[in-house]
Amino acid sequence: MQHDPATKVLEDFFTPRVAWAFRPTVALHSNDLQAYVVGVLVEFSAAKRMRKICNSEGRPFSEVTDLLEESDPVFGSAPSFDREWVVRKHLGDFTLFILGMFPRGAANFHRLPPVRALGDRADLAALGKESYRVAAAFDQCEYKESAPLFRALSQRFELCVERLHEVAREVHLQ
Repeated sequence: MQHDPATKVLEDFFTPRVAWAFRPTVALHSNDLQAYVVGVLVEFSAAKRMRKICNSEGRPFSEVTDLLEESDPVFGSAPSFDREWVVRKHLGDFTLFILGMFPRGAANFHRLPPVRALGDRADLAALGKESYRVAAAFDQCEYKESAPLFRALSQRFELCVERLHEVAREVHLQ
């Protein structure tokens, strides 16, 4: 996979910090899990990527509750199960990033789009964990290989958030 130079710089910056922060936790020693978390940090280093999921008119969603509706292929507006997976993965990534990298500020995120209508930090953590659980439930066809990773992220969500607090301290975000 070809990366632009900025992505490479960010990967090189975050990789040793994530490895260092996750080191004391045996449950987080997976290279795949650590590489995924680095990817999330790189992805959301550009704020516009937090709102990369768009509605059918091409406008980014501004509320988490709208994203939840968009992720539901039965009672919501998701046109397919593929869309459900994409939106749920994004919700898991978004919540992991916000809660992990901005722990003190996360208490105030409920006042801002896209999490305004959701509620407090605990609700946001539950959403992230549940979103990764839903993504992990897609364990067939093209999703089969990634299902164990998303299962681990769901099961260890709080631990990943806690370890990302160390990364945030290291890069002086707290």
